[in-house]
Amino acid sequence: MKTLQELDLCPKDKAIIESWLKEWIQHFTELADGRTGNVYRADFEKMDIFYFTDCKDIILSDKNKQVMKRKRMIMLQLLLRHLTGEKVGKKITCSHCGYDDVYIGSRPSGGGHFMFCPKCKKTDVCTYPKFYDTTMQEIKDELIKLTLEGRII
Repeated sequence: MKTLQELDLCPKDKAIIESWLKEWIQHFTELADGRTGNVYRADFEKMDIFYFTDCKDIILSDKNKQVMKRKRMIMLQLLLRHLTGEKVGKKITCSHCGYDDVYIGSRPSGGGHFMFCPKCKKTDVCTYPKFYDTTMQEIKDELIKLTLEGRII
């Protein structure tokens, strides 16, 4: 997937397209109630995307249409930001060993997230009481899957 910088465009055409993409980014930001997301990963080629919009943005069913709309608008912003060549995402540093590329993942049930350090194996879990019974098994299954895929460890 090419970004704007990788296209062989004359400077004038590149500036026009970049301006146009930024207008769309602004439009999608307005539609997302001004939110841009707290982005940790945005790899569109692998569809490996992780971001937060708001602590209250938990979707447990299709009933919360406003939250779903906001998340879609942020996803569109991320795609366009990627196409402009902007480096989207930030690294998390392990509080235990200092490794600077801690993995952050969501829970399939939607009840929180976890962070895993591939270097020292420290795992931080953030979940809600309603999800205590399933949290550790979900995280264990996710870490095994990611390990087998070679994405962590």
